[in-house]
Amino acid sequence: MNVLRPHASPLRFGIFMPPMHKTGINPTLALHRDLAMIEHLDRLGFDDAWIGEHHSAGSELIASPEVFIAAASQRTTRIDARYRPDDAASPHGGGLRRDHAPLPR
Repeated sequence: MNVLRPHASPLRFGIFMPPMHKTGINPTLALHRDLAMIEHLDRLGFDDAWIGEHHSAGSELIASPEVFIAAASQRTTRIDARYRPDDAASPHGGGLRRDHAPLPR
């Protein structure tokens, strides 16, 4: 019989926030609402927030997750905002490591 034992590390909570918004709304207000959501998740004790990156159409407003994450880091105390650059978009990885280095808190 297998005995259940506690995992060595605690369970972490996170969210993936795609940059999709309803078309026709004020983009500034939409971004402020996204930042408010990150702040709320921080107060709830979430560990990670993964920010989606798109820059097409009128509904995908986060063209630069680095800037969004920098704004979120000024408003939060514990949540770690991150993103994953698309490795397939670059012919080599050197630029990705330089351009997409983790932003310090």
